[in-house]
Amino acid sequence: GNLPMGVGLTPATLKQFVAQIMQQLALTVKPGDPVIDSFLSGDGKFGFVEMRTVAEANNALAMTGIDCYGRPIRVGRPADYVPLTPDLIQQCEGTGILG
Repeated sequence: GNLPMGVGLTPATLKQFVAQIMQQLALTVKPGDPVIDSFLSGDGKFGFVEMRTVAEANNALAMTGIDCYGRPIRVGRPADYVPLTPDLIQQCEGTGILG
């Protein structure tokens, strides 16, 4: 949230920005692009970024307050976020999804 308005921010530039900051802050868990996809709201005030691993999604929360074109962004989970259950975590082990 709190994305800058009127600076030409697009889903592609948001994806690139998040990936670059995560790599600079060593928030990634393996080489390559940590962002799978991104979306901006119609008014451009907030966006959603899909990460490739659970660990990188958790790490991305540390980006709150980072400057994005002159505005400190807010990073959080979606309102309908449900934490992974221990059973689901066990099922995902070894797949690379957890990070």
